[in-house]
Order: sequence, then C-alpha cells, then structure tokens
Amino acid sequence: MNKDIKKAITISIIKDNKKFSEQKAYMLGKLAFKIDSSFKAGEVSGEALLNTVKDVLPNQERSVLLLRYNLSLKNSKMQLQSLSAIGDSLGLSHERIRKIELQALKKLRHPANIIRFSLRESDIATKERLSKGDRTLDIECLCLDSKLTLYLKRAGKNKIADLCDMTYEELLQIRSVGQKGVDEIFERLKPFR
Repeated sequence: MNKDIKKAITISIIKDNKKFSEQKAYMLGKLAFKIDSSFKAGEVSGEALLNTVKDVLPNQERSVLLLRYNLSLKNSKMQLQSLSAIGDSLGLSHERIRKIELQALKKLRHPANIIRFSLRESDIATKERLSKGDRTLDIECLCLDSKLTLYLKRAGKNKIADLCDMTYEELLQIRSVGQKGVDEIFERLKPFR
C-alpha cells in the first residue's frame, strides 16, 4: 500500500484530528489501529483515546505508550520511537519495554476501555448507560482486573447490580477475591451507588 494512502487512512481513523497536528493525529490513529484493526474512518475520538491512556494505565505503561507513539511531545515525529531509545530514557532493557507495551495494549483492548474512546453506535449506547449508572450492564464494563472479573463470574456475579447488592464481607467470601480485590470493586462501584 502506498505510504501516503496508509497515512491518510490512519489519520482519518481519528474523528477530532483537527484538534491535533497531522503528526499527532497520525500517531493516535496508529495507536488506535494497533488496539483494534477494525476501526474505520471517524470511529475514534483522539482526545478520548489520550484520556483513556492517561486514566486507565499505570505510570510506567502510560509513559512507554506516550513515548513509543510520540504522543507526549508537542513536535512528534511520524514514526514509532525505538524500544532501545525508550529503554535508555527509562533505564530498562528494550525487551522489558516491549513487554510493557504489549501489556498496555492488552489493557486498552478490553471492551470497556474501547467503549471510552470509540464512536461506534453500539459503544455510544453503552457509554450512555454507564454514565446514567445502569446496573444491568455486565461487570466487564467496570474495567476490573481480568482475574478478578473471572472470579466474580465463577461466583455467578455477572451484572453490576449483583455486586451493588453485596456487602464488603460478602464480597470477601468469594473465592480468591481478597481484600485488595474488594477495595477495587468498591472503588469502581462508586458511580452506581
């Protein structure tokens, strides 16, 4: 594929690309395409994608993605920064940087996180239901740790309403959840109470 055509397609993925320079829109489009290759033109809000990266990811993962896709700099290049260069700046090996990037992309691929920056009709409807505190949504919309979600589903807790009705002690009784998990659940349930 011609480089200019690929660049134009990648930029067009971002709906609000007029808020960003061509370089930044291109890199945001590249990141969105890396998260989900099924995105089409105008299906991703670049600003919401950046906010999701900043809100969802821990410091180290956020730093690696922002550096890798040149999103933290005002004058970003239209190419990925090398793993070695990022590793040198963060004091880590290039292999560790690669693993951190993969881990961060895996978190961003979670359906609940894609809902945050996607402009698809189905995602917009789910986003509206989340903002209204709809308790009938699946617990995956809470963006809990994947293992914690698995433990809750094994215990038959599939909807947000199931968790809202439980006390701290009852949640502690669920196998493998633990105190840290219960604290995370209570934190994520605040908008639904």
